[in-house]
Amino acid sequence: MTFDKPGNQNAGQSHYRKQEHNLSPVRCPKCGKMAREVQTRYGLRSDCCGMWSWHRWPLQTKEHHDAKRAAHAVFDKLWKSGLVSRNKAYRELSDRLGRQAHMKEMTLDELLKVPLWVEDIREHELAANGEPHGGAR
Repeated sequence: MTFDKPGNQNAGQSHYRKQEHNLSPVRCPKCGKMAREVQTRYGLRSDCCGMWSWHRWPLQTKEHHDAKRAAHAVFDKLWKSGLVSRNKAYRELSDRLGRQAHMKEMTLDELLKVPLWVEDIREHELAANGEPHGGAR
């Protein structure tokens, strides 16, 4: 599994590739009604019952969005430290998740585990390789 930017030879397997998902309007899991859609400068936003999503992905709660943001912050810090490459970091996270890792597709429980998984990856890499080899600190 590779995670390269679009345009690279492995772009078909890229972490960045547009994920296939249901492009039909989003139904609210709380009330069962169709979510309200608004075109914003950031793209299509769906919302209902205090939940929202972008680009017709399933609606999520504020808690889920906050957990996703926190998980990304911890995870991005790992590979930006230079301890592991971004590619390897996503591979390791995917191994722990049991499928290809995409924060936007993780459940709340999975997102809450990301900091523990990142610490596990960090400790394993430090034990195997020592200090980071560059990257932003």
